[in-house]
Amino acid sequence: MTEIYNNVTEQVISKIDSINTIIINTDPNINTVNNISADCATIIQKYNETKLFLLDKIIPYYNEILIKDKNLTDLYDMYLEKNQGLDSNIKTFYGDTLTNNRKSFYESMALESLINWNTFFMYLYFTLFFAFILGILFSPHRLPRYQSVIICLSLFLYPFLIDPLFSEMYNLFGKIYNLYPKNVYNKL
Repeated sequence: MTEIYNNVTEQVISKIDSINTIIINTDPNINTVNNISADCATIIQKYNETKLFLLDKIIPYYNEILIKDKNLTDLYDMYLEKNQGLDSNIKTFYGDTLTNNRKSFYESMALESLINWNTFFMYLYFTLFFAFILGILFSPHRLPRYQSVIICLSLFLYPFLIDPLFSEMYNLFGKIYNLYPKNVYNKL
């Protein structure tokens, strides 16, 4: 700030000297050089007083701004560190890996439950199948022997053939459904 002030002062003084030189060279009888120098000195003095007055007012505000800026920077850094800590905690407890692990855990539980129910119904089916065979063998009925054998054989093969048969039928109906015209906007 003082360098700028000194530069401005030097420029003003050099301008005054050049004006004095011009005035003296044009009319040596005119004694205005001292008046111009006095006016310039008064202007410089008023400028200095105004500058000091403004600096006395501005410096405390500038110091407050510097303090507030430092405090805001410290606060920002503190919140940045806290947010990084929270981010790491969130990733620890709710990260993609843990979500995928939880998802695979629940999927495996559902698959085990499905396998258990499938096993239960298979035991139930074969228990009823053997009860049916015992009923055909030991109870009187009017069915010929070959029909009883065909019924028993078809009931025995039913659980083994129904799954692939149903899958093929489902795929066939899916292919037929895909052949139907569709609304263009459903595939967007």
